Amino acid sequence: MTNDITIPQDGPPQADDGFSNSSRTHRVGRGAYIKWNDKQGWVDRDGVTAPSPLLVVGVKEILRRWKNNEAEDIVEQPLPDADELNANIPAQDWEVGVDGKPRPPWAHTVVVYLVNLSTGETYTYTSATTGAHIAFDALKEAVITMRALRGSRCMPLVHLTDAPMKMKYGRHGKRPKFEIIDWRVPGGGGNPVPAVPPTPQLSGPSEAEKAANAATASISSGISTGAAQPALLQLQATPHQAKPKPPIDVSTETLAAMTDVKPVTTAEMLNDKIVF
Repeated sequence: MTNDITIPQDGPPQADDGFSNSSRTHRVGRGAYIKWNDKQGWVDRDGVTAPSPLLVVGVKEILRRWKNNEAEDIVEQPLPDADELNANIPAQDWEVGVDGKPRPPWAHTVVVYLVNLSTGETYTYTSATTGAHIAFDALKEAVITMRALRGSRCMPLVHLTDAPMKMKYGRHGKRPKFEIIDWRVPGGGGNPVPAVPPTPQLSGPSEAEKAANAATASISSGISTGAAQPALLQLQATPHQAKPKPPIDVSTETLAAMTDVKPVTTAEMLNDKIVF
């Protein structure tokens, strides 16, 4: 359960695209919550493995504190300084962390919103750990860079995985990772982001084309000498070499089959007016 601190804000909500700035909606959780730990990996609240891949539709940064097993969030931007807020709370009121030491109440927390393209289910990932911040920053930077290069509001399709991480005192551990495997643009059936076409390469005739040309020349020469029949028979006996068909991208074909259905808007899917 969460208690959001609602503070008035200026400016239209559509000024944010979900990645360039933190989402400005005051509602943090959307759909089911998922989490990561080095024992179970990516799981939901019931310990069931989270689906993968998922489409990342937005991110958010908040301040969160836990009190009596309830989360209290500050979502207005820019966020206040967590250290200043914690300095105003007596140390005896701090809760004990997993290490047995008093834990600062307010913590900078990252939020990632994801969607299952097969079912339309939404998921929310929240965490204040160092590893989560590393994964969050890498994801956000990749999106901003790709949008600058492609000039579109593309969204990453990610595998939920993990990566090695150096810990304190020289120890090595793992952290969560959003492994980007593809990009999608909202609308248009969710087709992949078009890649820059490769530079065409000039090539000579294939061996089959060379053989056919030689046989044709032989026939033309034989017409005047009356010896065209053997060359014609040889040409007819040469089987036609069909070009192999390119492999089918199952993911792309599946999404393309859905283009006849009007796509659900992000606002409808997330039940708010934020435009990502």
